[in-house]
Amino acid sequence: MYHFIKKLLKHSTLKKNHTRMSNKGAPLPASLYQLPQVEQRLSTLGSTKNIASKQLLAPIAPPLFLTLLYPQYTFHVLDSTHRKLLLEHWLSLSAQDLYLRFFQPATPFFLQHRADQLNFDKSRIFGAFDSHGNLVACCEWAMEDVASLHAECAFSTLPSHRTQGLGRHLALWCALDSYHNQCTHLSLYFLQDNYGAKALSKYLMGNKLTMYEPGVYKAQLDLMPFVKKHPAFQAHYVSEKLQQHNTDLITCHVS
Repeated sequence: MYHFIKKLLKHSTLKKNHTRMSNKGAPLPASLYQLPQVEQRLSTLGSTKNIASKQLLAPIAPPLFLTLLYPQYTFHVLDSTHRKLLLEHWLSLSAQDLYLRFFQPATPFFLQHRADQLNFDKSRIFGAFDSHGNLVACCEWAMEDVASLHAECAFSTLPSHRTQGLGRHLALWCALDSYHNQCTHLSLYFLQDNYGAKALSKYLMGNKLTMYEPGVYKAQLDLMPFVKKHPAFQAHYVSEKLQQHNTDLITCHVS
């Protein structure tokens, strides 16, 4: 993900059908950070057909653990009506925060394009809003490799709302939703100076870090055992069952 945006930021235009190759000779993973010049994402198989045909399922509603832990926030799945709020969120981050988030200095021009061109059918963004309706934290995931059902996530939180675990719990929501979309693994790439991402990866994935390339770490989460064992997800599934049970009872009573 991150290395593809580096290429896009360095070059204002791309040659037709040009695909940057990794050391193994395969195209790099699909990027969340698409500029207008790139009409379709690139999969690791070098074919845009699979990426284009993979539509995400309806999003998982805010899990119970979010609403219980953070009653001062409201949680929403972002869509095309939230582009302005998403842009305002990014513009509220410092230059250093944007560098850690996008792996390159992110200009207002780039952020505007990113917000305008974001495809909400292919990228899923979960957001936390304060009492004034400001987007204070968000976590995004998208398919990194459709063939192997690997997903990738990224997150950002405004400085005044950090150290509360918002990013961590939004990432749990991403893990649940990506698992709901039949993904098997969820990856997080981050720069070595991104201590927030390092703490998040340690919480989600333990110490399973690999040096993806100099200065860049990769952490990968095996979704199936994680979702089945994590207590937050157990509570979520129990609440879903209870809600369904109550709905069935009401339906039977009305009938």
